[in-house]
Amino acid sequence: MVLELSSYFDNQEKDKHDSNYYSWRNIQDHLAACNIYLSEGQIVIAPLIPPTNMLDNFNKAKQRIYLTATPGKDGVLEKAFGVENIERISLPNKGLPSIGRRFFAFPDLWYPEENSDENFFCSILKKVARGVVLVKRDQDENSVASVIKKSLPEIKIFSGKTIQDEMSAFSSSEFGIAILANRYDGVDFPNDVSHLLLVKDLPVYQNLAERFFMSRLKAAPLYDDLVKNRIMQAVGRCTRSANDSAIVVIEGRDLQRVLTVKDKLKLFPPELRAELIIGNAVGEQSKGYQSFIENSELILHPEDDDWKSIDDAIIQQRSEFQKEEQNLPEKSSNLAQIAKLEVRFQRYMWSENYEQAEGVCQAIAEKVTDNLLQGVQYYWRYIFASVQLRKYSEGSIERRKPISDLQVLRREANNLTWFQALDGVTSTSIPEADTSQDDIAIMVDNIEKYILNNFDNGVSNSKRFKKIGQQFQNLEKGIKTAKGVGFEKAVERLGKVLGFESGNPNGEGQPDAWWKLNSDSIVVTEEKVYESNEHEIPIHDVRESIAHPGWIKRFLDLPKHKINIINVFISNSSKINNAAKLEADGIYFLKRDDLVTFAVKALATMKEICISYNGEGDVKWHQSAIDKIMRSNFTPNEVKRLMTSNRLNNLKS
Repeated sequence: MVLELSSYFDNQEKDKHDSNYYSWRNIQDHLAACNIYLSEGQIVIAPLIPPTNMLDNFNKAKQRIYLTATPGKDGVLEKAFGVENIERISLPNKGLPSIGRRFFAFPDLWYPEENSDENFFCSILKKVARGVVLVKRDQDENSVASVIKKSLPEIKIFSGKTIQDEMSAFSSSEFGIAILANRYDGVDFPNDVSHLLLVKDLPVYQNLAERFFMSRLKAAPLYDDLVKNRIMQAVGRCTRSANDSAIVVIEGRDLQRVLTVKDKLKLFPPELRAELIIGNAVGEQSKGYQSFIENSELILHPEDDDWKSIDDAIIQQRSEFQKEEQNLPEKSSNLAQIAKLEVRFQRYMWSENYEQAEGVCQAIAEKVTDNLLQGVQYYWRYIFASVQLRKYSEGSIERRKPISDLQVLRREANNLTWFQALDGVTSTSIPEADTSQDDIAIMVDNIEKYILNNFDNGVSNSKRFKKIGQQFQNLEKGIKTAKGVGFEKAVERLGKVLGFESGNPNGEGQPDAWWKLNSDSIVVTEEKVYESNEHEIPIHDVRESIAHPGWIKRFLDLPKHKINIINVFISNSSKINNAAKLEADGIYFLKRDDLVTFAVKALATMKEICISYNGEGDVKWHQSAIDKIMRSNFTPNEVKRLMTSNRLNNLKS
C-alpha cells in the first residue's frame, strides 16, 4: 500500500495536488507513528495525536493561548493540540455566564410520521421568522434546503459557507434560515437573531479513529467528555446570554440516544440535563402532534402560565440534580494523566525514539484500570508489542518476547472480535472454551448490528420495547404456524436474530434457510410442512435435501479449512417413506415442535439482550450479552446438538 500511495502522489500532476497530497508528504517518512483505519468507503492514515511539537511555528512560540467554552477534564484539549500540559484559567463561579433557556423538542421520538419533510421545524419557523440548521455534510445542507424550500417557497436560504459575511442580512431578514454543515461551534445567533435551532444528524463520533475505539474496542467512555463538549456547543448556538431563549429541535438516532438515555444524560451539567428531561417529558405527555407543536411554542411566550409551569419544572429538576452532584463523591478519572502520556508517546514515535516510546506505552497500559475502558488497555498492550516488533525488525531484540505478549493479549481479549485477527500474527493455539467465547463475541457483534438496523431507529424507549416485543412475537408465530416460504423466511430470520450469518436462496433446487454457526460449522436445511403430521416424507423431498451441501460449497464464501456442513430436514411429520429412507443417509432430522421449543426459549433471552441495549461502545452490555448467550440454548455448540440429535433415516415408516 505504501509503495502504491507513493507512486500515486509522485505521478500526480502539480496543478492537481489536493489536500491529500500535502498530507501524504507530511506523514510519508513517519508511517511507523501512524495508524491505518479502514472502512467500506474510506481509508485514513494518521497519527493518533497531531505531532504539533514538530512544527516550529507552534512549538517555539513563547506563549500559546487556547480559547474554548468547554475545555473538558479528560485531556481532550491536550490531545487535540498535541500538548502535554495546558494550564487552565477559569472564570470564578460568580462570573460564569448564563446560557438562557432552551426547550428541547424530539419530534422523531414521538411523531416520526408527522415529522416527515421537516414538518415540525417548518411549523415553528412560521412563528419565529428565522431559524438555524446544523447538518452533517455539505450534501445535507443542499438536501435540507430543498426540503424546507418545498414546504416554504418564500423562505430565504443562507449558506453556512457565507453566513459570517452575511450575518447582518440574515439578522434583518423577515423569513430566512441559515444552514451550516459540520459545525458544532464558531457561529453564534444571539438575542433575536434566531429563537429556533435544528440539530440534525450531527455525528457524535466524527472520524474513523473515534469510530474504531467506540465500536471495535467498546470504549465509548473514552470520548464522553469530547461528546459532551460537542453537543453543548451545538445546542447553544442560539442561546448566548441570560436573556436568550430558543426551541432546540433534535433529529438523528445518535444524538437522540445520547440526549435521552439515562446513563448518557449524567454527562451533562444540571441545567442542560433538566432541560432535556423536561423537554422529552413534554413530548411524551402531549396529546397528539398539534398539541406537541403548541407545547413547544410556549417558550416564545414567557408570560404564559403554561410556559411558567414548564420553566418551574426545569428549575426544580435542575435543583435536584445540583443536590445530587453535591452529595456524590467527586468522580476520579485518570484520563487526563493518560492523555499527557499519549501525547508524549506520539512525540517519541514521530522522532523514532522507540526505546522511550516503549516505556511510555507500558505506563499507559498500566494506568488504564477502569473496566469500562478494557478495550483501551488492550489497545495499548497491542501497541506496546507493535513497538517491540519494530525494535525486532531493527535487530535490537528477539521476536519471541512481543509474540508471547500478543499471544497472552489474544487469549485475554477474546470478548472483542477485533483482536481475533492476531491469530494470523501469533499462530496462537486457543483453548476450546476460549474459541467458544470467540464465536459468541462475533454473535454479539452481529446482534448489535441487528439491533441498530431494526430497533434503534430514533424512536422512544417505550416504542422501541414495544417494537422488539411485536417483532419477536411475530417471529415466534411464524416458526409455530407458517407454511411454505413463510416458514423458510421465519427460520432464516431466527438465525439472524440469534447472531448467526444466515440466508435463504429461495430458488428451484436451492436450499431453504442456512445458518453459519461459526468458522467451522454451517447448518443447511430443507423445510417441509405437510397438511398432516402423519404424512410420510417422500423420496423427492429427500433428494432435494441431498444436494444442499454441494450448493453451500459452490456458492458460499467458505474458509480454506474444511468446514462441517450439517444437513438438516425440518418437518412437522416424523414419518418417512421406505424408499426415501434408503437415500437419507447423512441427513439429520429436526421436528418442527422441537424447533418451536428452541425458538421460544432463545427469543426470551434475545428479548432481554435487546431491551438492555444502551448504544454503541458499551462494554458492560457487550460482556453481559456474551454471558447470557454462554448460558443460553443457542450457543453454536448447543445449536449443533439440537440439529444433530436425530437422523432422518431413523424415522419410522
